[in-house]
Amino acid sequence: MLFIAAAAADATAQREVSREEYIATYAPLAMKHHKQYGIPASIKMAQGILESRYGNSDLSRRSNNHFGIKCKATWQGDTVLFDDDEYQECFRRYNTVEESYRDHSEFLKSSARYADLFKLDQNDYKGWAHGLKSAGYATAPHYAPALIKLIEDYDLYMLDDGELPTYLAGIQPVTFLDIAPVYSSGAAIDIDDLTVSVYSAGGYVIYYRDAFWHVRATVSPRLPSSSTCRSAVCAGTTRRKRETP
Repeated sequence: MLFIAAAAADATAQREVSREEYIATYAPLAMKHHKQYGIPASIKMAQGILESRYGNSDLSRRSNNHFGIKCKATWQGDTVLFDDDEYQECFRRYNTVEESYRDHSEFLKSSARYADLFKLDQNDYKGWAHGLKSAGYATAPHYAPALIKLIEDYDLYMLDDGELPTYLAGIQPVTFLDIAPVYSSGAAIDIDDLTVSVYSAGGYVIYYRDAFWHVRATVSPRLPSSSTCRSAVCAGTTRRKRETP
């Protein structure tokens, strides 16, 4: 059993990330993947915004899954159950958002159904948007127009040329501890009952249980790299509908 070294005196409301903060945080990663994988940074950024509601959706908060990628037969990593097109569907779960971005790139690059997209010009975000919809990435009927609108409303096409939109000047990237709600009950926490992954960020070790992030200030050698998924929150037994584009 471990006691929580609290980062706050009580439960705090979870602050939502703005679109601008989300773009400022992950645009450099999207541009890096543009060069590495050939996926337009504008498309990657727009998908991340749309699929995760710029990092604020319940699914993305609980699993770091920012692209709505389901488990598929080949997935060997952690999972979380969540209502989507069907009840309690299996989604991939990641230790970090960066892992989600990388898996998204590898998912598109390695799948034959998206092969034609890589024949397009890397700056052809409209072709990519319609191609993703045609290949079955999402079931929402207006998925392609929604991606294109985000790209044009937020100047994300600039990312494809390696430039950041000018409105990002002065906007600071967010960190995990900026957006995570914390709980300070002083009660003992059984690490076997923790959910999702165990994180380390900004000198803190972070756990998830019962809809709160629990923060502990020092790393204990007893901690595993990830926790066993046992509670209803992690197992997905609560029926909730994922945001749809």
